[in-house]
Amino acid sequence: QDMLRNRKKGKRQSGLSEKELTILQAASEDPPNCDLLHEIAFENGGFMGKTCRKKAWSAFLAIKEPVRNIGIETLENAKNTYTYQIRLDIDRSLWHIEDETTRDATRAVVERIINNIFFKYPELHYYQGFHDVASALYLEINEEQTVYNLLCRLCQCHLRAFMQPSLESCKPLLALVMVLLQMKDKALFAHLSKSGISGEFFVSWVLTWFTHTFTTQCDIARVLDVCVSSHPYFIAYLSAMLLMENREALLGVEADMAAVYSKLSKVTLANIEVVIHNADLFFKRYPPHYVLSHRFCTYKKELKYSDELKAYASMVTQARGKAEDRCDKEQEFHHFPEDASSSSLAPWLQLLSVYGFVAIQVLVFAWVQSQDHLFVTWQSSN
Repeated sequence: QDMLRNRKKGKRQSGLSEKELTILQAASEDPPNCDLLHEIAFENGGFMGKTCRKKAWSAFLAIKEPVRNIGIETLENAKNTYTYQIRLDIDRSLWHIEDETTRDATRAVVERIINNIFFKYPELHYYQGFHDVASALYLEINEEQTVYNLLCRLCQCHLRAFMQPSLESCKPLLALVMVLLQMKDKALFAHLSKSGISGEFFVSWVLTWFTHTFTTQCDIARVLDVCVSSHPYFIAYLSAMLLMENREALLGVEADMAAVYSKLSKVTLANIEVVIHNADLFFKRYPPHYVLSHRFCTYKKELKYSDELKAYASMVTQARGKAEDRCDKEQEFHHFPEDASSSSLAPWLQLLSVYGFVAIQVLVFAWVQSQDHLFVTWQSSN
């Protein structure tokens, strides 16, 4: 009752709604109440606005508050292998900002943020569409330092598969979209497959978290809410649900690649909340560990033992730990530490390999002994 009275008092004093106060309190706890925040992310409206999204996203990505200024380099000092390509992509973006001065200023900040990411992490590889994610984050948060910190985390975890030398590393997650569709809607799956449509056709959805597809910042912010607060593979569930949202339109065209792809490039979004709700129900009913054991699933090994999952497990551990135990003073801005499961083999495979090695040694010893016995028998007979 005291907490409720304090919350109502805080509501009157701050002008914030009760939901906003709940979000801020859950994100400020030590450790943050990630379970409650995850529930709120899937409610209508999600984290609602800049202040709450900044706190909630930072909590999920294990970024300590208050965010410290770690010194973002100027564009001149942060030049890297991808500086020229980043400039080309930025110049082609953000045209929906009507005021030219505001548009140019926003482009300059986003360009500086992205270049600093690749200056800091030269082992990562830029992909077209990363600038869409960065722009969406900045348009929502409007704080250069915070967006930089969020991207440092995301590129080490949720977006990690997309930032490898080749987009071949994205194929398992793209293929997962079709696997999920096959489990949920066999008729639509059969129609797309007959048309020659495969997971690669959803690359712009998955790699950009729909920031290149959806047109309103409100819808984009909701996708960011649920993707930041969820499993790295949740974007595949969201993509499958968007396909089902456009089921009638897709089934209404002949099974021809050009015709179906034309429809896919013009998917409509009647209600983002419905798509998110359905994706959440699907995820809870068929979580990744179940899907990866399904006979339809391809790339099982790649998805089950991916670097993204290792980084995600490490991040979840840090996010749910107390501040003093969470990470070193600079850890939140660097690579995730090696966790106990960093081996490419699952624990049961490691155990099996040990027993297998011992068994081989026993068999070899038994074989040698048998050969010695045969040799002694042969000598005695002669």
